[in-house]
Amino acid sequence: MKKLVLILLAICFIMACSSNDDDSNPQQQQMPTDIGEYSLVLNGAGFTEQRVELFNDTINFVGPGSLFAASDDFGNALGVVLVPSSSEEISNPIEAYPDNPNHPSGFEANTASFFIGNDAYRSENGTFVVEAFEFDGNTCAVWRGNLNINFTLDGQGGDVLNVTGTFEVFSEGCSTDN
Repeated sequence: MKKLVLILLAICFIMACSSNDDDSNPQQQQMPTDIGEYSLVLNGAGFTEQRVELFNDTINFVGPGSLFAASDDFGNALGVVLVPSSSEEISNPIEAYPDNPNHPSGFEANTASFFIGNDAYRSENGTFVVEAFEFDGNTCAVWRGNLNINFTLDGQGGDVLNVTGTFEVFSEGCSTDN
């Protein structure tokens, strides 16, 4: 009986020590679990199949195109600028983010940025596909699609962060039952 108790205590001790190993990645502890308008998966640059749910901040015209922006409460954010702005299905190639953007807003057409806390990742290449756009003729619009974008830290090369996922974004004019 004493051996059984010692074995159970040893198993509990091993399990308690192994659960502390997960605490060594602070970024993993900061990712939200709710379902957002952007459901993303991060791979590379220290991440493996890490899920991130971002919530729509805006879809606006910024000069060079349409800005799709999303964030969460943990310092994670995504910004993608697309040209042309269209209500039809579009598949935009994402290009390398320039060292010195030419547009006064700092946004360049067909580029993207991804922020994780204080780290800024800039697009290298990829795609942002708007598969469906619906407009009810009043104030409600919805964009649906997917993205697959490769980023590097500050656009300086190095480890590639691949961000893939889907989005379903409703405009502010939509009622909550849509």
